[in-house]
Amino acid sequence: NHLVRARVAVVTLPLGVLQTKTVCFEPVLPEAKRRAIAALRMHPAVKVLMRFRHPIGNRRVRVIAGDENVPVFWRAAEPAAVWTAFVTGSRAATLAATPEHAADALCSYLGEGARGALDAVEVVDWGRDPWSCGGYSAAPPGAFPARAVLADRVERIVFAGEATCTDGREGGRGVGLRELEPRGLGRQQGGRAERVEFQQQVLAQVLFLLAILLHAL
Repeated sequence: NHLVRARVAVVTLPLGVLQTKTVCFEPVLPEAKRRAIAALRMHPAVKVLMRFRHPIGNRRVRVIAGDENVPVFWRAAEPAAVWTAFVTGSRAATLAATPEHAADALCSYLGEGARGALDAVEVVDWGRDPWSCGGYSAAPPGAFPARAVLADRVERIVFAGEATCTDGREGGRGVGLRELEPRGLGRQQGGRAERVEFQQQVLAQVLFLLAILLHAL
């Protein structure tokens, strides 16, 4: 039990955490805000990180389309010896329990020498993380307006984060905070590290949407 008092607050808690009611607000949030939180859904997402002792395969290949069990793999820009498998929806629990299936599939795609070079496998399961309680938010049919309601300011409380996003970029990194960020700051910094980070963010969002689309099919 921890009490936080403040004159103003920017709330970026994931939707799943808000739905568990682990965090209580005083005064109580308006009924419309509580209905919006209840109307949206939080869905599972799992990543399996696979590290090789050295880069395997053609380093120009950054993305591999898998099958219905693990639809997509991507290689990190740096270090290039790390690959990620990403699954959402009902298949996420299976992948979390049997990450070796993702490793087997990736090694078969990368070809000879991949299995012997595999050094470590790690599972990131957002559904089991008490600070996220899920991988991404979604609006059931008829509930999309709840995103805008969640984003509405409540006196001195501002809600932000991907569950408040209404421009089709749900699942992105805190896109609901874009109005609070200094405009153009990322562009002004420049440098190779910033460009690589930006490319990774764009690639991650594209792959995230691709995984959801493949799951829907």
